[in-house]
Amino acid sequence: MINKSSWFPPSYEASRERFRQSLARVEDYWPSAHLHQYRLTGNEDVTIDWISAEAVEQTEKTLIFTTAEHGIEGFVGSAMLVYFFEHFLNRLTPENTDLLLVHTINPWGMKHLRRTNANNVDLNRNFVWRSDEIDPAFNLEFARLAPFLTPAHPVPPKLIAGLLFQLQLWQQVIKVGFAALRSVSILGHYHQPKGIHYGGDCIQEETRLLMSLYKQVFRKSGRILHLDMHTGWGPRYQMSLVNSFLEDRGSKELTQHYSYP
Repeated sequence: MINKSSWFPPSYEASRERFRQSLARVEDYWPSAHLHQYRLTGNEDVTIDWISAEAVEQTEKTLIFTTAEHGIEGFVGSAMLVYFFEHFLNRLTPENTDLLLVHTINPWGMKHLRRTNANNVDLNRNFVWRSDEIDPAFNLEFARLAPFLTPAHPVPPKLIAGLLFQLQLWQQVIKVGFAALRSVSILGHYHQPKGIHYGGDCIQEETRLLMSLYKQVFRKSGRILHLDMHTGWGPRYQMSLVNSFLEDRGSKELTQHYSYP
């Protein structure tokens, strides 16, 4: 019987060490595989680690596997990496496939059990085509809802906090409508540094590194599959596929293509 609980590491450090040890497994199929480490600026020992491997013969396609863009979600991402190494690594074709496996895009967030990086930046909102797209005027409606979404007072005891949140939530739903509240809340913004889903005021260090890695892949490979692991979306206890808005195929076609439940 598989002990699935062992897939989930007790800490960021344990997850990182396990990933580093996985290099040997990759080398069994890709002898040219390399482990890379990038230490983030600051005094803490937090690093973005990745394994890259070139096709044994000629590159025709690339698999990118990334985790922990939202730091704390890296615990599930780490488990998915274990599952990948155990069940899928040996099913790939090293002869024509490159690999880019990234452990924790946001290591600080995973270490401190936060979704954001040390600057309270949601990195998912920091990946923009150009730096001038970080626009302080984007989604200004968030500022109007800031008293609800970003309260300045200390958090009261759990029971009271839950009741107050429900009361304030329904007040906002009555006031602006559920659709508007949801849209403003999750869209992201670039003008409330302490707010949720804050996209930052500049390209973050983590984002710059990943953009550089992606560009290297794009220049070399014409066929790319990127699996980016997240949690908190879709039905509970079920994996959901969320495709890029650039995908031309519809949900029905993709469901059939991937034999999706």
